[in-house]
Amino acid sequence: MPAVRQSRAWTQKPPLAWQQIAPQYRSGLVAVWAFNEGGGPVCSSGPNGQNYNMTASGGPTWVRGRYGPAMQFTGSSNQYLSCNSVTELLGASNATIFALGNATQSNTWCVGKLQVGYQRFGFANESGQTYWECENANDSYPYCTAPPSGPFSMAMAYDGTLSGAGNNRTGAYINGIPQTLTTGSTVAPATLSSTGSPFYIGWTPSDGQYQTGITELVVLWAGRTLTAGEILSLHNNPPSLWAPDPGAWLYRGLLATWSPPSPYLVFPSMYFPSMIEE
Repeated sequence: MPAVRQSRAWTQKPPLAWQQIAPQYRSGLVAVWAFNEGGGPVCSSGPNGQNYNMTASGGPTWVRGRYGPAMQFTGSSNQYLSCNSVTELLGASNATIFALGNATQSNTWCVGKLQVGYQRFGFANESGQTYWECENANDSYPYCTAPPSGPFSMAMAYDGTLSGAGNNRTGAYINGIPQTLTTGSTVAPATLSSTGSPFYIGWTPSDGQYQTGITELVVLWAGRTLTAGEILSLHNNPPSLWAPDPGAWLYRGLLATWSPPSPYLVFPSMYFPSMIEE
């Protein structure tokens, strides 16, 4: 019978390879920050290799999240992650951010291109509300109630090709559920700003707010607006983002480690060779 490798903690695995990303999510994918290193820098995975590796400032610490390694931010001054300007976002008319975190409802928790100058694309929880900042120098954006305390997913799916005023161009999701946004006079732009700026995890420079809580996955697409069904699927099973290609390892349970798939099905008389990692 073919041998099966011993289980190995996901913390010992390198950043995701492009071949490990599930094919249905590759179109428009810019970067995946999976925090699977468990120490050291947070590297990006995507079609452009490691162009968007994160630099840590202020000493955020590695902790265990719901699905594996994650990074804890304490809200201290200048504690955040950042990378170079994501050029694929510049002037884009479609884009999506999906992220996993853990924080209390009243704490700040933020991800995205969130710089001074109202040329932003990202979301930020502050004082019990979530602000969905999809702007092109207009300083106007919708908001809703922040996620409940505890582990959550958030996603913003932007489609500037949609016509009409209001926030119909900004799809906001918490735990896979579409949110009703308070709009006011907000009008999402037809295209994002062409002004470059770093992409941040844990800091919103426009408001000077630093994150208190955990981040364990951030995924960014440009030129693609994920559907409500795709976002719900990612919320229900985040590891489905990467495919069980040969050499990939599967996740078992919320508290388990990453390990190779079993060669057996639930029926002892049946055998499934394709589930063996070669």
